[in-house]
Amino acid sequence: MISELIKESQLFKSIVKDRLSKRLSHAYLILGEDTETRKAFVNEISLYLMCENGGCMECKTCAKVMARTHFDLIFLNEDGKLKTDDLNQLIDYVYIKPAEAEYKLVFIDNADGLSDNIQNKLLKLYEEPPESVIIFMLARGEAGILRTIKSRAKTQYLPIFSSKEIYQELLEEGVEENTAKAAAIISGGQFDRAYLFSNQEGYLEMYNSCVDLLMNLKKSQDVTEYIGSKLFEKDKIEVTLDYFQIIFKDVLVYISKSNCEYATIGRECDIKEIADGFNEGGVALAILSIVKAKMMLKANVSNQSVAESLMLQILEDKYKSKI
Repeated sequence: MISELIKESQLFKSIVKDRLSKRLSHAYLILGEDTETRKAFVNEISLYLMCENGGCMECKTCAKVMARTHFDLIFLNEDGKLKTDDLNQLIDYVYIKPAEAEYKLVFIDNADGLSDNIQNKLLKLYEEPPESVIIFMLARGEAGILRTIKSRAKTQYLPIFSSKEIYQELLEEGVEENTAKAAAIISGGQFDRAYLFSNQEGYLEMYNSCVDLLMNLKKSQDVTEYIGSKLFEKDKIEVTLDYFQIIFKDVLVYISKSNCEYATIGRECDIKEIADGFNEGGVALAILSIVKAKMMLKANVSNQSVAESLMLQILEDKYKSKI
């Protein structure tokens, strides 16, 4: 179970150690892209800190935590739509003493998407927190988090799991063996990607379309042909960028002659064709270009502009490999 993997992680053990040594921080910044792992971490750390027995799953406290009805737990911004009014209510809430537990736990998800105004309001809570309150801010990465927030929180990182661990979890959940293997390898260590790939048939076809596009992207004129692809539609482009990143990591495995396994099963020859003309530095630049494209999306640049810019940049990165 993913819950057991979380409890075996360095992140979880670190917080357990903080508690046992009575050195729990008043604020943690938890970084990691995997939404499923973030959810599992929130559940497990809530159970551990709220339950007198460390999360026995048999008491009324654990039942309340799992049902999210515990008075001393609050979850914010899971939908990415935190408002100033919500924050004002939070500030009022945290100054009330815990009703049922030793601590009040506040979980603020998608923190990297919070406006500077809201983060600055949170700053006061970070600087002068009530003694019994622990705030967990969860984010995909540090980008978007104010420096003043980062400086006042203890930064920790979500675990990245092996393909084998994800494969085993998918099998236990009843996913067909071949699908589980493909999903685990392509996941990049993230459960949310693995679930997405294994639960919806269209995502395998989409991944293969990404391989086709990169294999046939040879010159700037090709960008015009692909700019209208369904891969770059608003509801698909984020997944497309994830897949591009995985494919180029396979290209890097091929060029560097690494012993790592390919994520792209059954299309090794196509990976070699994509790699033609690249060196290791060029592939690294292409991966960086994909990361920048993701940042452009977060900055509300149109999906078509992001797609056009990225494809042209990949061609330029390939050209630089030849210089």
